[in-house]
Amino acid sequence: MSSKKKIICRVRNSPFYGIMIDESTDISVTGHLVVFATIIEEGVSLTVFLGLLEIEGGKKDASIIFECLVNHLKIWELDLCKCVAFGSDGASTMVGSHGGVATKLKKNLNPFILSCHCVAHRTNLASLDASKASDCKVISDDVDMILNAIASYFNSSSKRKHALTTLQSVLFDAKKTMKRYHKIRWLSRWQAVTTLCDSLESVLCFFRDVKDKKDLGQVKVIFGKLKQFKYIYILYFLADILHSLALLSKIFQNKFVDVTTIGSIVRTEIAQIRMLFIVEQTDLNASTFNENTGYHVIPEYGPLGGHLRKLSSEIHGKMYHGFEMDRSRLGDDLEEALKFQHAFAEAVCVGLAARFVDNDLISCFKILNPTNMPSKQIGLQNWGVVELEKLLAHYGHDRSQEGSKFPPFVDVMACKREFLAFKLQATTEWGDKTCRDLWGMITWNHSLQTRYPNLLVLADLARVQCVSTSTCERAFSVQNLIKTRVRNRLGSKNLEAMLRIALEGPNENFDNIIEEAIPLWKSETKYRFLYANPSLYVSSGSDASCSVSSTMFSNSEDTDV
Repeated sequence: MSSKKKIICRVRNSPFYGIMIDESTDISVTGHLVVFATIIEEGVSLTVFLGLLEIEGGKKDASIIFECLVNHLKIWELDLCKCVAFGSDGASTMVGSHGGVATKLKKNLNPFILSCHCVAHRTNLASLDASKASDCKVISDDVDMILNAIASYFNSSSKRKHALTTLQSVLFDAKKTMKRYHKIRWLSRWQAVTTLCDSLESVLCFFRDVKDKKDLGQVKVIFGKLKQFKYIYILYFLADILHSLALLSKIFQNKFVDVTTIGSIVRTEIAQIRMLFIVEQTDLNASTFNENTGYHVIPEYGPLGGHLRKLSSEIHGKMYHGFEMDRSRLGDDLEEALKFQHAFAEAVCVGLAARFVDNDLISCFKILNPTNMPSKQIGLQNWGVVELEKLLAHYGHDRSQEGSKFPPFVDVMACKREFLAFKLQATTEWGDKTCRDLWGMITWNHSLQTRYPNLLVLADLARVQCVSTSTCERAFSVQNLIKTRVRNRLGSKNLEAMLRIALEGPNENFDNIIEEAIPLWKSETKYRFLYANPSLYVSSGSDASCSVSSTMFSNSEDTDV
């Protein structure tokens, strides 16, 4: 059985499954749709690669994507009634309320399907929203211009790059290559800002000492902003807050993202950002003035060991290490920097709160996680009742759609009785278990299965929800490594096969794979028959060592290999 058939069988055997899709264009401008499935196998939630589908005509509208997806689900003979989740990058083509792929799936495939906008995408969009806020846009655009201009300046010349590396060694800065900021890459702004901050003294000294007249015009624009105290402070602030968002994004890029913990993780992140970067506005009139330097003392913000905490020790008056900055004695630049910090941090918090609304149906699955329950049994009887009612309203009643009737997944009254007993047992015995560990254990325990059958169904539904499509993004990265400019004629069928090997890989004895592959290779085409049976066609004798029978190809098709 081929690897593809084995994966399809695993999806068929899962009690439920979810579908994650994303579309992209390869090097030969061929539109592809990558499809993954989330399944339950032996009590564990897994993500498997279903296929790489070529989009007919290259059109990427919702109707064509929907038809392409549904046709292949039928070809793979998957039970459409078990498809209960859909994940995408949140593009209007995918989640449009009128004609999006998710809407079409609910209307024409299964009314129980829940659609989710990738949580990693949402995190990145919250950062982008902050940079576009009215109080932040001008400075954010300046910072992006500085980052990309510096990266282009050094990376376009080996001479400049070598000179910068030499300065980094002399000044004991980190030897890093300057990076560009790309809006579509989730972590690129954080990486670009952090790299610049770690080598900022070297970059400033390099621009100060430039003598090449050809470069003076380009350097003047970059250097004019970069040497200002305001921009140095803002770069250090962005390095800290974007690092916090990058850690959140990395959590949401894991292969398994626990749907029951997303809300609490985001709420904690918002509270942390407010504590570290907002708290309250700094009044420069009341702030400490350093009489020795003649400048205001930089207030302490940011995490311990972060860039902002280091800035106070790296700046003395108007000197940044050994470089003289442009700094105002009145503190105007510090005030502007702090206003930007407050506005950007507040915009990030508002963006996260808006994009992770904790009242949708998927967030209601949090009641299945013991770590979310009250530590004491006071108020336990009423805890989670509202969320359970929402879940039961969706999954506990039959639905009709275009003449087809879909039975409910759970018994409403039985589920309510189970939930009270589950809360009591969870708070006393399973308080330290994660949702994944707990329901994996219950799946294997016949007594607990018998006690909580309806809740187990809800847990299975929760574990196949497609909350993060980062797996799809990784698949396209692998695709671009396989299909390159020198291999641009690689067809979709072979590309899918090679992508499957790269993503899933052989999980069995490699010798057995070779034994199956060699006969398949020999019988694939008549041109390879020569290599399988050289003695039949190579004549003996010194003058005919490479002679091949003229009937080689005509006879090869009738030969049993």
